[in-house]
Amino acid sequence: ETRLFGGEGLLDSLGVVILLSDLEDLIDEKLEVMVSLANDATMSKFRSPFRTVGTLAEFVVKVVEEECGS
Repeated sequence: ETRLFGGEGLLDSLGVVILLSDLEDLIDEKLEVMVSLANDATMSKFRSPFRTVGTLAEFVVKVVEEECGS
């Protein structure tokens, strides 16, 4: 439940973009899967999966599974 973005989050919008870019690079490097984690819907302040560590982790797993066809 650690807050990353919005409200009392640890990161500002630039910090979130950098984190997502780093995650995309790691996923590509380690899993050899190209994903895009950021788009207009996910960056929305009200429904963003980047609001907490838990929602981010769930979102990353979902995106990777969808890309891999799992």
